[in-house]
Amino acid sequence: MPGNASDFAIVQYDAKADVPGSVTKILKSVQVSQANNFTIATLAVDLYWESTICDEDSCWEVPHHDKAQFQDSEKSPHTYNLTMKEPLNVTVAFYNNSYSPKAVVSARKIIKHF
Repeated sequence: MPGNASDFAIVQYDAKADVPGSVTKILKSVQVSQANNFTIATLAVDLYWESTICDEDSCWEVPHHDKAQFQDSEKSPHTYNLTMKEPLNVTVAFYNNSYSPKAVVSARKIIKHF
C-alpha cells in the first residue's frame, strides 16, 4: 500500500455511558495517526449528564461534564514506494480470524523502458 498507513486504516468505535442519572449529550470523535511503525486510533468522548439531588423541600437537576480519551495502537501494515525503478510483486492475504486465507490479492508493477 502506498503512502501513510493511517490513511487506509479502518477504525470501528463506540462509547456508551453508565452514569447515576440521565445522559443529555455524548459527543464522540476519532483520530487516526501514524508514529514510527504503529497506526494509532484515539477516541475522544465528551459526556454531558444530569443527576437529581433532593432535600426536604425540593429536588433539582445537577449538570455534569466528563471528558475521556481512549487509545489503541497496532503495528502498521507495510508500505511500498511505487516509484522504485525495479519491478515489484506484492501478495496480500486476508485471513479474517481463520487459518486459511479468505482472499488473496496480487499486484505487480511493470516497468517500461523507452
